[in-house]
Amino acid sequence: MSTKTALLDSLMEKYGYDAIAMIPSPNMSWLTGQAKSQGERPTTIIYRPGKTAALIIAGFEVDAAPAMKPARHTYLHAEKYRERAKEVLLTDPDLRKVFHLTD
Repeated sequence: MSTKTALLDSLMEKYGYDAIAMIPSPNMSWLTGQAKSQGERPTTIIYRPGKTAALIIAGFEVDAAPAMKPARHTYLHAEKYRERAKEVLLTDPDLRKVFHLTD
């Protein structure tokens, strides 16, 4: 675990955060070491202690994040991918907690 993620994990525990979302900002640059400017397409990192971070990024920009390639899931604009994304969101227990989805 890096010193940065250890610090972030301890702060999240102290303040009771289960997850955080970062957009291009000094915070994202500090965590990743990558400077990315805000553009017209959203780029967001979802960080949860002890879990693999999720990067939400336009598909054509994924080459800018080569370390994410092995673990990435790309959802295109096709209906079947939107339906699969909804299914994952509604059935994954961690995502249900993050997005406060209850039965």
